[in-house]
Amino acid sequence: MTRTTIIGGGIAGLVCAALAQARGHAVNVIEAGPELGGLWKSTEVALGDYKLALDAGLRLPVGTGEPRIDDAIFHRPDFAFAWHRFEGWPREGAITAGRFNPENSSLDACGLNAQLADVVAEMRQFGPGPAEPVTALDHATAWYGPTLANGLVRDAVLGLFETELDALAPQAVRWFVPRRVILGDHEATARLLADPRLEGRVAHARHQDIPQAISRPFLHPQSGGVSTWVRALHASLERAGVRFILGDGVAAIEARPLPGAVERVVLRSGEELAVEQVISTLAPGLIQRALGAPTAAAPQFRHLRISHMLVDRAPDHSACYGLNFSRHPSFFRVIFHDNLSDLPEGAHVLTFEHLLDDNERPDLAAAALEECCRSGAMPAGTTLLASHSDLYRNAMAVPLLKHVEDAAQQYASLLAPLRNLRFVGRAASGAPFLDQIIREADATLSAIEEEAGCPTQAA
Repeated sequence: MTRTTIIGGGIAGLVCAALAQARGHAVNVIEAGPELGGLWKSTEVALGDYKLALDAGLRLPVGTGEPRIDDAIFHRPDFAFAWHRFEGWPREGAITAGRFNPENSSLDACGLNAQLADVVAEMRQFGPGPAEPVTALDHATAWYGPTLANGLVRDAVLGLFETELDALAPQAVRWFVPRRVILGDHEATARLLADPRLEGRVAHARHQDIPQAISRPFLHPQSGGVSTWVRALHASLERAGVRFILGDGVAAIEARPLPGAVERVVLRSGEELAVEQVISTLAPGLIQRALGAPTAAAPQFRHLRISHMLVDRAPDHSACYGLNFSRHPSFFRVIFHDNLSDLPEGAHVLTFEHLLDDNERPDLAAAALEECCRSGAMPAGTTLLASHSDLYRNAMAVPLLKHVEDAAQQYASLLAPLRNLRFVGRAASGAPFLDQIIREADATLSAIEEEAGCPTQAA
């Protein structure tokens, strides 16, 4: 039986624990905070006369579609709750250049009007180049062409990071800007999709035209927020023998030199854990610090503020949520809860996600609602009746080019030689979607078992 220690009890850590337990590992999970799930949590929110369990932003679990993996995470036999499962794609929208499109969350280039023909010509000319891009600007230019890269893509990334494209590592665009762009109505899109030079970069103009065959299974607890699932998964894994160490972070990591391997994890409480395998869902820099090694300069972070609000009317569309690609927006995502779950009659609830550079800012709820009304995401004249706000510090690391390069160099020299230390989630590839994290965790455990000479065990 492999002793596997997982550092970090966010959603990536929980996924790793579930799959490792299903494969027969003896699992410890270390979480410095008082609870599991990270940002995958829900809060009891009082809005006017209503008390609701609302998630910290948009937290829709999405499965891989492979039962051997998903069952260990979403369908454990001792779960005491059920899922709402919907196939296809959630109905998404987006604000681009101040205009709301309720049909698609991709960048909408149609508002460029006269420049649109230039954009299409450039996308045909450039295309994804074979060379590895150096900066986010290189990546955006290779993928979209210079007109779109220096226009809408630049606006979208400035809104997220408050930083210019050429200062950002390529993954700034790869992770946070859709890889497809709307270039015309349904008929124009059909013609463009037939052009092999535009393959993979043209978005459907209407939700009903999105191919359902490539969709993923999205899930939502039938009652309560996403914390319902997190608590149930925690309890199920504890019953199965997984040990969770909460409120006690990593103070030091002891490793032996060649052949390099982690031997012991020392907790702040003084407890020492002998380990065979370590999976970290925390940033490599934090692990380097625990090893007593110098680390690259800390990345720049943005704080996340969540605003839940009660309003006096419902949206006049059926989008579940909308992304905001405007430059310097008051919010970067809005969730229309009326379309996600049942609420008391007469209650219309929105949730906004704001990214901030400083800690203390005036309440952004009113400004966000005004921007929604101005763009058409909410009916004109919608009134804010009540709101609730939560702040999460250092929620998003800005992938500045220099930090990413320094971190990669230090990882190669210090962490990569430790053969029993691996990274999953944002700490590894930066996978932004849960199904990608799940597959990454499964592949990591397969690699552990292959290296140890163990037969791979199905989850």
